[in-house]
Amino acid sequence: MHTRRSLTLLVATAFAFVAPLCRAVQPLTAAQALSFVRIADLRFSPDGAQLAYVIASYQWDGLPRVRITALDSGETRELTPPQKAESSPQWSPLAATLAFLSNRGGSRQIYTLSGSGAEPIALTASKFGVEKFHWSPDGRRIAYLARQDTGPDPNEGAQVADLEAQDRHHRDQGVLEAVRDNDALLAQPL
Repeated sequence: MHTRRSLTLLVATAFAFVAPLCRAVQPLTAAQALSFVRIADLRFSPDGAQLAYVIASYQWDGLPRVRITALDSGETRELTPPQKAESSPQWSPLAATLAFLSNRGGSRQIYTLSGSGAEPIALTASKFGVEKFHWSPDGRRIAYLARQDTGPDPNEGAQVADLEAQDRHHRDQGVLEAVRDNDALLAQPL
């Protein structure tokens, strides 16, 4: 009997504390829903001084945009031009170079950004665009997935962009083409 009374008292006390938290929540209005801002894909720079991330909102155009925020000053730089979509920011492992996917030149390609005042440079020129990419551990290469540019074959294949070749041969152009040579994937400047 004593246990039953204690249990009843415990449940009543819990209900008294939880009930105010369970009151009905007002549904979102259309204006509130459209003003919602989504932040995703947070990436710290290797030195921890900057944060790259993707932000999207229907307030603007609903397209994902890449931004970089300097953590010491709070200054934010938007990389994405109007009416374009950018995603997947990734800092190089050993340097302060940011790579990301962008459709600023047409189909979705890998762009790199070095330095705070620089403009992004296209690293790839895949006819059907790039799906995914990843830096090598030494930061000298980027592997990426893209449909083959030749023929209608819908299969995707892994490819590698050699950043050293880009720097040596096409510093201004900054575009590489991946080619097959005896079933090996190579990167060569365009």
